[in-house]
Amino acid sequence: MFDVRRSARRTNGSVFILALWTLFFLGALALAVGALVSADIDLAAGLRADAVARELARAGVQRAILDIRQNPTNWAGTVEEEFHSDPARFRDNDALAGGTFSVHYVYAAGDGGGSRTNFGVLSEEAKLDLNRNSRGRIAAGLRERAALPENLAEELADAIYRCRRGANDRLTDGGSTSYSRQTSGAYRCHRGRYRVLEELLMLDAFGGNPKLYEAVRTHCTVYGRNNFGGTATGRAWARGGRGRSSETPLAVHRIDFVVSESGVIRYWHEY
Repeated sequence: MFDVRRSARRTNGSVFILALWTLFFLGALALAVGALVSADIDLAAGLRADAVARELARAGVQRAILDIRQNPTNWAGTVEEEFHSDPARFRDNDALAGGTFSVHYVYAAGDGGGSRTNFGVLSEEAKLDLNRNSRGRIAAGLRERAALPENLAEELADAIYRCRRGANDRLTDGGSTSYSRQTSGAYRCHRGRYRVLEELLMLDAFGGNPKLYEAVRTHCTVYGRNNFGGTATGRAWARGGRGRSSETPLAVHRIDFVVSESGVIRYWHEY
């Protein structure tokens, strides 16, 4: 005899198992979609933080340009006693939403106390001008400012001067330097002048040594008078509004820059 109740129980059990499997797969799908959406949200938040930090750094440069044009004499000092610092304006400025910006420069303390940091910009005239000074003055400057050994300072000064004075309006001494070998003699300068400090890395005397270059770059310039340089740093913090909610920013963006007294950008490097 056919048992209706037993058949119904088997049917209900099958439906229940099917429902459980359906819920399992739906749950797994929900977790996968949630993980994907979460990753996309994190990526979007990271991209937004990067963009905010970049714009804050650019705002720092624009604030520096405005201050230079309004108060050029504040930043025209050429010796340590004349250097100017304005932390209230250029240190962790939170006038814009999303984070803070700072503008600073580093210089070597005259008392042998190592490098120091001021907030604002530094006159390029306070540095060792590689385009204007003689071989002897460059060597002396590298010894005194960058604290290089005498023989190394002499070697670098000789290479810097010879390549600046090279023939055919090129930063080359006729083929014996890395300028000629690395670029087939095609790298040209403007009337025998260095255009950016990074060109020093192409000299054999530096040997592609970034640490040696970093020891020199803070104290040297190729821009000269009526120009001002510094580093703008933008930081995007976790909280969407002004200020910060943690000690670690979501993103940091930096810009090394040099601008003229009238606000013309002479050098710009973002990283």
